[in-house]
Amino acid sequence: MRLVRIVACVVALCLSLVFAGTVAASAKWELLKELQVKMTWATIHGQYGFVWPQLTPRYRRVTTRSFWEACQRKRARQAAGVKWISIKATAVYPYRITLPLFGSTTVAAVSVEAKFTYLGSTGTVRDTFYWLNGDKGFTSLWDPATYRAYKAHRCPTYSSPTVLP
Repeated sequence: MRLVRIVACVVALCLSLVFAGTVAASAKWELLKELQVKMTWATIHGQYGFVWPQLTPRYRRVTTRSFWEACQRKRARQAAGVKWISIKATAVYPYRITLPLFGSTTVAAVSVEAKFTYLGSTGTVRDTFYWLNGDKGFTSLWDPATYRAYKAHRCPTYSSPTVLP
């Protein structure tokens, strides 16, 4: 009978640790979703002082902040007239990707959905953003084409995210 109690206690302890780990991971994903939404709004509103420090340090060393900001302003001018209605992060999941300076690595992929109006029409765009979980928390990543552009001291040409009517 005593052995049964010990085994039951060990099983209960193991299950509680697994559950606690799941809850902790879930809370971390929710915080990352919130951070992605804040970053997206900050980018839209030209609050680059918030966005730049979120970028992984290895990528920040590829270009200067002033050049990066000039590219952000250029992109904002191209989106002039777009009124953003809402932005939400719809999912976070682990994803394996090959990135410059990191090679093949597992990142957190954050799916984002944004509603907007432009020239009287309403639409929705969806895109995915990648984050690296390092010693000091999450840092944002560029896709390989964006990295290559900044490394060559060119502003990236952004491929259009999925646009839905």
